[in-house]
Amino acid sequence: MPRILCVLALALTFAGGCSRLTFVNQRFDNFSAYYNTFYNAEKALEECVAGFDLSVEDVPVDQDVFVSLFGRNEGGVTQRKPCEDTILKSADVLRDHPSSKWVDDATMLIGKSYFFTVNFVGAEQYFNDILALDSPLEYEARFWLARTYIASGAYDNAYDHLQATLSSEDLPRRWEPQYRLALAELHVTREDWEEAALELETGIPDVRDSDLASSAQLLLGQVYEVLERYDDAVQAYDEVLRYKPWYELSYAAQHGAIRVLTQHGDAELALARLRIMERDDKNYDYRAQLSYMRGHTYQAMGDYDAALDRYYFLLHDEDGQESSVKGQVHYALALFFRDVEQDFQFAAAHFDTAKASLGNNSGGGFSTSRTRGGATRQSSAGTQPAPGAITDADEQARI
Repeated sequence: MPRILCVLALALTFAGGCSRLTFVNQRFDNFSAYYNTFYNAEKALEECVAGFDLSVEDVPVDQDVFVSLFGRNEGGVTQRKPCEDTILKSADVLRDHPSSKWVDDATMLIGKSYFFTVNFVGAEQYFNDILALDSPLEYEARFWLARTYIASGAYDNAYDHLQATLSSEDLPRRWEPQYRLALAELHVTREDWEEAALELETGIPDVRDSDLASSAQLLLGQVYEVLERYDDAVQAYDEVLRYKPWYELSYAAQHGAIRVLTQHGDAELALARLRIMERDDKNYDYRAQLSYMRGHTYQAMGDYDAALDRYYFLLHDEDGQESSVKGQVHYALALFFRDVEQDFQFAAAHFDTAKASLGNNSGGGFSTSRTRGGATRQSSAGTQPAPGAITDADEQARI
């Protein structure tokens, strides 16, 4: 094919002069840049991103922190080589074909690869390079620059950048929802709950990516809980299922709705929903957490004998799965002995044990709902606890 194009270029030189030769040379440069380098760079990035997505979606959603929309996995990608290959092949495009139409695309690939390998300084540089090119990829680059700021913790830069972008009269409609969700995530980090709810409510209906929409819907449920809009929170969690999300997010949404109903709504309805989850074989790995939730629901209903039977079974069963909820169980027992039995000595002992079982997350942190090897999705605000998280086990133990 390259030989044919060369012959064609030569023929056109004699037929039409230099202008046609320039046009054909440009077409040939675009063709060569794409098939010799850029195509392979794109394929390498797909492999890189696939590794990143798998590392996020295959682990439980940590319900004790606010769900992340545009953050990153704590460990970055699981395999770095595809990302490194993307950078090298894209750099070949910039070096060998600096006048081809693939320059801004190759620059974008490098920026994304740096993002996924947690090189945020490099990512920021290349996304800004695209903005300097006056490229049709401008708003995609602006979005990834916002993601870079958020993932690196540069929240003030992200906020200013998103506000300026959303104020642009040229902002394409298809990009606006994602910018609004990113801004909502920033409001969560600043604890501006009303603003976070507003941006999520505005952005979610127009999001085209169902995975992103379902995650945003879960975050909206958490924000509603903070605002004590409990009926809205249950509805938001229920709406997550409409997007047919991956299993872990679906489980987190169902669990969140049951928890809110137990604590602030209809415990009878919570128990009915819990029975459905317990009968679902997909939830087998979460049987300890569901069993704890049953005890918690019994306690909310005032059926203390049933709750205690459930708690003591979880504490003394030898199955390794049960160890994941012992901290929560001791905390629940402490509340029972403090508030119902008014046995403060027993309450103190259980608070102290809860603190020890929950580890570093029990004081100023939050309880863990982790299973399956302890891996969890990164939160949008690092250690910012979400509603329902146990944050005061250490303080209560001292009291």
